[in-house]
Amino acid sequence: MNKLKITALALAAVMSMSVVTACGSKKSSSAESSSAEEQQEKKVNDWELESPSEGAKDYDLGDYRTDPETGIKLYYEEEQFPRELVLALEHYFLTFEKNDLEAYKAANLPLYNEEWEKYLQKEYKYGIESSFKTRCDSLKDAMEGTYKITRIKVEKSEQFPTEEEGVDDYLKWLGDIISNDKFPEQVKANCDSLRYMSFYVMAENSKGEENMLVSEYNIIFAEKDGKYYTFG
Repeated sequence: MNKLKITALALAAVMSMSVVTACGSKKSSSAESSSAEEQQEKKVNDWELESPSEGAKDYDLGDYRTDPETGIKLYYEEEQFPRELVLALEHYFLTFEKNDLEAYKAANLPLYNEEWEKYLQKEYKYGIESSFKTRCDSLKDAMEGTYKITRIKVEKSEQFPTEEEGVDDYLKWLGDIISNDKFPEQVKANCDSLRYMSFYVMAENSKGEENMLVSEYNIIFAEKDGKYYTFG
C-alpha cells in the first residue's frame, strides 16, 4: 500500500456518490431473483481491496477498502490492523462529525471516562460533555463549517520502535495529567490488549472541497472482549 501523500492534488479531490433507485408497486419473481443476486454480489464485494485508476485524483493515496455502511474509504493493512480496530477509529471520529456525546462516551474505555471526568471537574469545573463540545467546535472550525469524513488512513507509528513502548508512553502521559500514577496498570488490568498507531483523517467541507482534518496523529486503543475502546 502506498503511503498517504498529502499533495495539492489529493487535497483537491472531490468525492461523489451515485444512488440508483428502482420504483414499482409490484415485483415479478424474476425481478426479485435479480435483486437477491445483486444483494448477494454486493455482500461478496463488500470490503474488497480497491485501487484507484492511474491518473485519478486520489491515485497517490493508494489502495483502500470502503466501509459499506458509511462510504468512508479506509487505508490500512489487514495483516497489521484488524478491521474492527479501524472501524473503532472511524466510529470515534464520526461522533465528532455527528456531535453525538453518547456515542463518544461509548467509544472510550469506561475507566478513562471515569478518570477524565474527575480530572476535568477538579481542574476546570466542567466535565466530559463540555470538553466534547469544544472538540466538536474545534474540528468544525478547522473545516470552516459542517463536514463529512471521507477517508481514514491507519499505519504503524514511527515515533517508537515498538507498539508496546508507544502504549507505555501514552498511558504514562495520561496518568501524569490526571495525577494517577497507577493509571497505566489499571488500564492494562482492565483490557485484553493495547494497540498504538498513527492515523490521518480527511473530510469534505460544505463547499465540496476535501481537506486534511487530522494529520499523522498517534492514538491508542484498548481491546476488551473483542471490542476496541479509545481514550478520548
